[in-house]
Amino acid sequence: MEERHGYDTRHCETGWGVGVYGITALNDHPKISMKTRKKIKQLADEMGYLPNYNAKTLTNGVSNAVSVVFPPGEMSTSANPFYVDLLMGINQQLRA
Repeated sequence: MEERHGYDTRHCETGWGVGVYGITALNDHPKISMKTRKKIKQLADEMGYLPNYNAKTLTNGVSNAVSVVFPPGEMSTSANPFYVDLLMGINQQLRA
């Protein structure tokens, strides 16, 4: 697998000669020209840029995370076969 570097939008802005709004080309922003979008996406790929998942979830307001709360008890949650089956079922449904 190809090694990826920890580039973020600050690196892209300074290294690519575009500002914050130019970086929105990575999200196919309609106000950014197709020529600029292609250029920025090509540079992003060459540099191994990966978007920050946490920043994206803050921007979009959607995390796609699910929390499961179990009651306290004597047995470990992972040792109880009911809870293990429950978590596996939830995981299967979420991936479907």
